[in-house]
Amino acid sequence: MSQKRRRYDEDFKRNAVKLSYATSKTIEALCEDLGISPSILYRWRRKYTSEGQETPAVAEQEKMRKLQIVENGERNAKKSSGLLCEKPEVKFKFIRNNPEHPVSKWAALLGVSTSGYYNWLNTQPERERQQRILTDKI
Repeated sequence: MSQKRRRYDEDFKRNAVKLSYATSKTIEALCEDLGISPSILYRWRRKYTSEGQETPAVAEQEKMRKLQIVENGERNAKKSSGLLCEKPEVKFKFIRNNPEHPVSKWAALLGVSTSGYYNWLNTQPERERQQRILTDKI
């Protein structure tokens, strides 16, 4: 019979890591008190600093994971199927409002051309372009 996998909330993980750095107990003794295995605590220590903040490496890994999902398109395409059925203008607005990835990646994923996007972008009324620039600055 298999055991049910336990789930721990983020506060518990952060507090366990803080405690592991602050206490004079060994990791094994602390884990026994907390009811967790040492391997779990070591994994959490790689994820969080002694103050309980996420380490820069973890934040970078998360960004890379999201980029990989966009590049592969598999999970994004399922969630955005409504967007894929829209007119090109709607897709172009989506690309403009999501600058975290290159235009070429968005265009390939959404099935539009980059030249069409840039042509649409350059034909926007001057007032809208100025408003967008001010919004970006804010």
